[in-house]
Amino acid sequence: MGCQTVTATETSPIPHSSSEPAGRTGAGTSARSGGPSRNVSGSLSPSDRGPFELLVSTARTIIRAPVAPLPAVVHAGGSAEPIDPPHDSAQDWLTAAWIIQSAYPSAPSAGTSYIYGHACHYHVCAFTMLNAARAGDAITVTTSAGELSYQVCAIGVSPKSGNLIVPRCTKTAPDLVLVTCEYEQGDTSTSNIVVAAALTAANARQS
Repeated sequence: MGCQTVTATETSPIPHSSSEPAGRTGAGTSARSGGPSRNVSGSLSPSDRGPFELLVSTARTIIRAPVAPLPAVVHAGGSAEPIDPPHDSAQDWLTAAWIIQSAYPSAPSAGTSYIYGHACHYHVCAFTMLNAARAGDAITVTTSAGELSYQVCAIGVSPKSGNLIVPRCTKTAPDLVLVTCEYEQGDTSTSNIVVAAALTAANARQS
């Protein structure tokens, strides 16, 4: 997929799933809340924790996706069910999932927000073109409270076996992490693309 593995990383403490069938990500990795708060001008606290919108601007394409809340079921002992965004309808394939155990996007950042999306071979899905993302690309998240701007700071590839390996942003945890499958030859995907971004600006919604 042309993504460079980043060596400066943190790991998610919850194991994630093995490979998934081609045609959907079943990104199958765990989400970790954490990371330092960042003081960004234009304080923007969420008025709710409902759905929001995501836009990723790359040199090759624009990725637009609605994002819906999704719980990650964590069991005693640190194991978790695979994180697999819903895929029962055409709209589900186009919708990414914010893991509710992670931080909700806000300014200042309350920690790392984890968003998972499907990447598909044979039809359009939310994160099919996420492999086009590069460091420096812009990401915009629009919530009911306003608009948050992020910049991609690192891109990594994480094996699906074991914990999710998350690239770090200049020695700190990222404010936003996007995850999807890195497709390889054959019918399975054994790795995930992990895009890390830092919060750069916030604009509150005008009443």
